[in-house]
Amino acid sequence: MNRAQWLAALVPLRRRVGKLASLSFEDWCIFSEGIATIPMVSVALLVLGFPTATSWAIRGRRVPPPSLPRESIERMAWLAGAPGRLLGLSCLTISLAVARLLSRRGITTELRIGVRPENGKLQAHAWLEWRGGVVNDNAASLQSFAVLHRGMGTNSNVGVRSSAK
Repeated sequence: MNRAQWLAALVPLRRRVGKLASLSFEDWCIFSEGIATIPMVSVALLVLGFPTATSWAIRGRRVPPPSLPRESIERMAWLAGAPGRLLGLSCLTISLAVARLLSRRGITTELRIGVRPENGKLQAHAWLEWRGGVVNDNAASLQSFAVLHRGMGTNSNVGVRSSAK
C-alpha cells in the first residue's frame, strides 16, 4: 500500500473518530453500555439459543416507558449499536443488544427479521421497530425485505415461530 492509499484509508476512520469525540457525557454512557451489552448478547445467543436470547433481550422492565421523542430513541439505538457496527458484528447481535439496552429503560421494541433474494441466495437482515417505526436502521433500505415474523418482542408474546420440524 502506498502513502496515498494509506492516507485515503484514514479518511473514513477520521470521520468516525471525530463523531465519537463530539459525543456528550450522556451519549458516552449509552455508547459504553452498548460496548458492555454486545458481548452479553453474543454469549446469550451461543449458550441459550435464539428464542431464549431474544426473549431475554427484549423483555422490558416493569416501569412506565419514558415519554421521549422518536429522535431520542433512534439516537440511543444508534449509539448502542455503534460498537457492534465498528466491529462488523451481525445485525442480529446488534439489534438484540440495542433491544436489551432500550428495554432496561422501559422501551419495548419488536425484533423484525426479513429476507430477500440476492445474487441467487437468500439474504437475511434483523432490525428493531418501536411504535411501528424502524429505530436502528434505515427504513428505506428495508423495503426490499419480506418480514418473516412480526410477533417478536411484544409484551404478550415474545416467542419465536419456527418452521423447522
